[in-house]
Amino acid sequence: LRKADEKRYEVLGNAARLCVTHPDTVARGDHFTIRVDVQSLLAGHSFPTGFTAERQVWVSVEVLSPDGQLVFASGGLDRNLDLLEEHSYDVTTGKLPLDRYLLNFQNKFTALTNKGTERPVVISVNRHISPTTVLRPNPQPAISLGRPNDFRIAKASLPPLKTIGQTYPVRLPDCPGPYTVRVKLNFRHLPPTLLDHVGVPHLKHLLEIVVLDEYESVIRAW
Repeated sequence: LRKADEKRYEVLGNAARLCVTHPDTVARGDHFTIRVDVQSLLAGHSFPTGFTAERQVWVSVEVLSPDGQLVFASGGLDRNLDLLEEHSYDVTTGKLPLDRYLLNFQNKFTALTNKGTERPVVISVNRHISPTTVLRPNPQPAISLGRPNDFRIAKASLPPLKTIGQTYPVRLPDCPGPYTVRVKLNFRHLPPTLLDHVGVPHLKHLLEIVVLDEYESVIRAW
């Protein structure tokens, strides 16, 4: 099992890499940006691949003040260890704000509602209170798509050998000194909320976050 883990980490680590740019020095209390690009190293398929609506690949960014206080963060987790997006219970109930700058390459199941609009869902089972009208006989066999006709997968995965990035705006407090920048590229094969939805929340402790690449540097404020 240890050898299998080592090989698994090796395969994942060869999938993509980070490229981070930011100024070396800034004025205290000033604004600056951190640019994070994720480059695919795979020629054969997008990343993540396989069950792409379940697998998560995301960037986490932290900026820490000289005394260790969090100045900026993106890619963090809620109390259920879910990303701060539309599938987070803490976000949908207003306990935590939506992560506006989250860079997540997870594809999403998307359901067509009775109003003709779409919304992301955790699993491809229509639980909407007002589902779309069912036409019988179905004009197209669901087996040809592998899913119901009122569902689709919204793609966000990283295409082969392509680069996709995000710019993070940071405002420093009026305090001079070294500010630490930490960036990680993370992988997880299932989000915790999926295990809640399928009735096995007791297995969430087995989920592992694998760091594929990471970066750390210092920005000096004067």
